[in-house]
Amino acid sequence: MLIRLTIALLRRLLSVIGLLWAIVTLSFILIHLAPGDPIQSLVGENGGASPEFIARMRAEYGLDQPIFVQYWHYLAKLCVGDLGYSIRFQTPVWDLFAERLPATLLLLASSIVVFSLLGTVAGVYSAVNEGSFGDIALRIFVVLAFSLPVFWLAQLLIYALAVKASVFPVMGMRSLFIRGGEWTKAVDVAWHLVLPATALGAWHMAVTQRFVRTSLLQVLREDYIRTARAKGLASQQVLYRHALRNALLPVVTITGISFGTMLTGATLTEMVFNWPGLGRLILDAVLGRDRPLLIGLLLISSVLTIVVDALTGIVQNMLDPRTRVGGTG
Repeated sequence: MLIRLTIALLRRLLSVIGLLWAIVTLSFILIHLAPGDPIQSLVGENGGASPEFIARMRAEYGLDQPIFVQYWHYLAKLCVGDLGYSIRFQTPVWDLFAERLPATLLLLASSIVVFSLLGTVAGVYSAVNEGSFGDIALRIFVVLAFSLPVFWLAQLLIYALAVKASVFPVMGMRSLFIRGGEWTKAVDVAWHLVLPATALGAWHMAVTQRFVRTSLLQVLREDYIRTARAKGLASQQVLYRHALRNALLPVVTITGISFGTMLTGATLTEMVFNWPGLGRLILDAVLGRDRPLLIGLLLISSVLTIVVDALTGIVQNMLDPRTRVGGTG
C-alpha cells in the first residue's frame, strides 16, 4: 500500500512539473511573439528616449539576446525560485505578487465561501420543493447567471446599486479619508467587497445550485433513503443525516473546478471595480508589455490552481473513501 501510494505521489509530482514546464514554455513563446516592445512601452510613458539609451536598457534586461538564450536564462533563474524583475515597475515579480495577492485572495475567498453556501441552500430548497414557484424562480436565476458575462453584471451592479441607489461604493477597496479603528476599516473593506464579490460569485452560485439540486434529487430516490423513510425517520432527519452528505460531494468538485474560472473572472472584476489585486497587475503587465511580470503571474496563477485542485482531491478522499488510492476505503 505504501509503495503504491509513493508511486502515485511521484507520478502526480512529475505530471505537475511537466504541466508547469509546458505552461512556462508556451507563455514565454507566445508572449515574445506578441507585438510590442517592453522597453519602448516603458520609455514612451516618460516622453521617449535616445536609441542609445533604449539599446542599453535592452541589453540590461537581456532582451537583445536570441529568444532561446532568453528562455534558457529564464528557466535557470526559475529553478532557484527567481521569477525575474518587472520592467514596468522596476521591482522583483515576487514582491509585486506578495503585495497584490491578499486583495485577490480576499475577493476569491469571499465569493467562493459566501456563494457556495447560498448556492447549496438554494439547491437544497429547489430539490425539496421540486416544481414549486421558488424552484422555478431559482432555475430562471440559474439560466440568467449562466448567461450574464462577469464584466456586464459588474457594470449593471455599479449602475443600479452604486450610482443610482448609492448603497455601495462605486469602486476601490477602501474609502480615501476613512477615520477610526481597525474594526471601522474592516467594515469599510467589507462594504467595498459586496459588489465585486457578487459579480464574481453569481456564476458560481448558479453552478452550485444546479449541481446540488440534481445530486440531491438523485440521492433522494435511492433505496437507502426509502428504507430510512420506511423506518419512520422524520423528513428532516432523512434529508440532513442521510441524503445531504452524499449530495454535497459534487459541490467540493465543482468548487475546485470553478477556482480556475473564478481566477480568470477575478481579473475582469478587478478591472471594473478598480480592485487592487492580481487582476489589475495582469492588466498593467499586458499594457506595458512587461514579459517577466506576465509570465510570472501566469505561472503563479497556474500553481494556485494546481494547489486548489490537490486540496479538492484531499477533501474528496475524506468525504468519499471510494476515491482513495487503491479504490476502496
